[in-house]
Amino acid sequence: MADFLLPNQVKDFVFDMHDSCRRSMIAEDQKSLYTQQYRELTQKYFATSEWPPADAVKDECESDRLFLAFYEELVMRHKFGTQNIRVTLKDKIASWRTYSNLFEMVWESTNIDMLILPEWIFEIMHEFVYQFQGFCQYRTKEKSRTEEEKEMLTTPSGKEPWSVIDVMYTLHRLIDVSNIKNPNVKAPSKVHETFGHFAAVSLSRLECLLGDYHASLQALDNFDLFDKKEMFHTVFSARLNVYYHTGISYFALRRYNDCVSVFQTMCSDINRGMKTGVLRQLSGFDQFDKLHQKMIALIAIVSHICPSVRINDSLNKFINDKYGEKLAKIQAGEDGYEELFTFACPKFISPVIPDYENQTSNLCQDAYRHLVSTFVNDIQQQVQLPKMRSYLKLYSSIGIDKLAAFNDVDSDEFLARLVCFKHKSFQTLKKEGGSPLEGEKTNVADVFYFIKGDTVVVDEQEKKHPHDKFFVNNILNCRDIALDVDRIPGSV
Repeated sequence: MADFLLPNQVKDFVFDMHDSCRRSMIAEDQKSLYTQQYRELTQKYFATSEWPPADAVKDECESDRLFLAFYEELVMRHKFGTQNIRVTLKDKIASWRTYSNLFEMVWESTNIDMLILPEWIFEIMHEFVYQFQGFCQYRTKEKSRTEEEKEMLTTPSGKEPWSVIDVMYTLHRLIDVSNIKNPNVKAPSKVHETFGHFAAVSLSRLECLLGDYHASLQALDNFDLFDKKEMFHTVFSARLNVYYHTGISYFALRRYNDCVSVFQTMCSDINRGMKTGVLRQLSGFDQFDKLHQKMIALIAIVSHICPSVRINDSLNKFINDKYGEKLAKIQAGEDGYEELFTFACPKFISPVIPDYENQTSNLCQDAYRHLVSTFVNDIQQQVQLPKMRSYLKLYSSIGIDKLAAFNDVDSDEFLARLVCFKHKSFQTLKKEGGSPLEGEKTNVADVFYFIKGDTVVVDEQEKKHPHDKFFVNNILNCRDIALDVDRIPGSV
């Protein structure tokens, strides 16, 4: 698109955006340009077409190479996010080059005197991992590939873009350049620091999608999840992604208390944001609500297989209303957890490049089904534990034979279940203020027992009636109701 064909509003936008990055550096101005004016211009001029390429707007930004690299990423992101634009394999390879060029310029710059909003940088990193995920899914769909595409994907030049090694290297290098792992060494610039911070967030997400949950938590080793001073707390979508993938990793590692703690905190924030209407004003509200529903479903699973986990009253009521019938069927053996977990889990991927000559299935689907079946099999091993727990809470001592009969199994099988229950009762609990991966092995069960001969001796933990918690929760509920009433037009 020639310069004279560009709408004046688009020229002004590029000029103003460059000015906010390089000269005025006023965050509020850039936020208005990035979150509002960009979307308005997109809707007006480029709803079904691409934004003009960098060469067409270079005169509006003094041919600033680094700024144009950010602009090119914005153009590419719009192209991949617009339904009416057909994205080809060549576009996907070009996208890899766009990101590589941008990150290379960030690495090579010793001091970037530039203002780039945290929201902007997070969305760059988020899209980077999202496009890698999409490319992995794309290249494993053998039935929809043409011979030309297969050739491009199997030649050495075709293997280079979006390889998992290069993607991992990119994220790790951004983290290393930012020095966020070394608090005693300052980052070369604020842009470097922000890129490093959100590269760690993206690395955690990527490791979770690949099924390495230990590495997913390790990627956030320098972060305190609940410290509001952490940079990811300044961008709501970043915090939501951190909490969701961290919760998934805790769930996979059987750290159910930590899983619920993370999800419950995020769900409370989402509920509060929905009540006030703040979240509806943010871009990506539909995605926020989708992840919210997924977290609720995972909490429902945890509340069923690990009843000792503490869930606040309002969330517990919501789970009972929405999933009570489903959980009752699972308890009765009429249904399983697969449907719930399939809805709640992320879209796992396989980074393996397929052999198109011998490919018999979709590798990404195989990886997804394998990880889902692994979870479901692990959960199924625990499905009888809540029933055992309910019987144990009824007695101070009872014979193994009698308790086994209640559970419709023989004594040897039930003895194995007792050992399993004891083993599953020990979970790693995160320390306050520590890294997400660290924690101490703790018995989280609310019923304690030991075997003496042929008898199970139950020593239930002393119950403490949390009167203070009851009153505090109700005071907070009353306050929320009062605030909602005050917002009603015409209320006094």
